[in-house]
Amino acid sequence: MNTTYWNSKDYLSFVLLHMAFADNELSMAELYHMASRLGPDRVVSMRAFIEQLSQKEQLKIIKKSRDKFYPGAFGKSSLVAEIQELCQADGEFSKLERDVLERLENIM
Repeated sequence: MNTTYWNSKDYLSFVLLHMAFADNELSMAELYHMASRLGPDRVVSMRAFIEQLSQKEQLKIIKKSRDKFYPGAFGKSSLVAEIQELCQADGEFSKLERDVLERLENIM
């Protein structure tokens, strides 16, 4: 998948899937949240793409593309809010998810 042709929903789908896999468990609640927010086809295709990448490659894409789709401080805070909403979809915002979110905020 070529990131050149991504739009903001593709990028958001990528970031949310990265986050959802943070605890090595993609819950049905998280999957439903993403599919209802971004469309099931996008989530399925992005999941296939993200599973081919290492964590390092995923983080590189997240860092490189954030300003394009979520520019500035407001964009970053909007993206963080989206991530937090996902983390709460399954009723549990785990310590691991909090730690991953903190690391994401630092690289974005």
